[in-house]
Amino acid sequence: MPEKIKGRTIDMTAPSPTPSIDTLERRFSDFATLGEALDFAATGKRGLNFHDMRGNLARSYPFSEMRSDALEMAYRLIAHGIQPTDRIALVAETGPDFAALFFGCIYAGAWPVPLPLPTSFGGKESYIDQLKVQLQSSDPKILFFPEELSEMAGEAAAQCSVEGIGWT
Repeated sequence: MPEKIKGRTIDMTAPSPTPSIDTLERRFSDFATLGEALDFAATGKRGLNFHDMRGNLARSYPFSEMRSDALEMAYRLIAHGIQPTDRIALVAETGPDFAALFFGCIYAGAWPVPLPLPTSFGGKESYIDQLKVQLQSSDPKILFFPEELSEMAGEAAAQCSVEGIGWT
């Protein structure tokens, strides 16, 4: 049954994977920028497929939708004061939000800096220390992180005087 979410009609039935066959011509490394590559890919039917922990397809994400979401993110970043060549740290969670934000940075002219998710080794304080080192070495304007990491990532950002923003 379709449902309206953020102004879009979303089909709430089980997702279908993005097609693996496309009429779009194959191109190899002839794009001037990564954004240009996504622009081209968005004209086709392919995309990314995200799976849950059990291997079930959780979300298909066509490149056309990712491009649209990334441009929206770019506009938000620019409105937030991000300038070309600013570095934006992103905790690299495998999901559509990370993909859209990564490409949003590219479209805004910023440099995305992917940072790792926590491992089970060392616990909370170890992850905060790891993020602090990475934030100090990459000198980002903002750290974006999944909302479930807000306590740890937010603490690391605060200790490094970096704006921390969680996404849901």
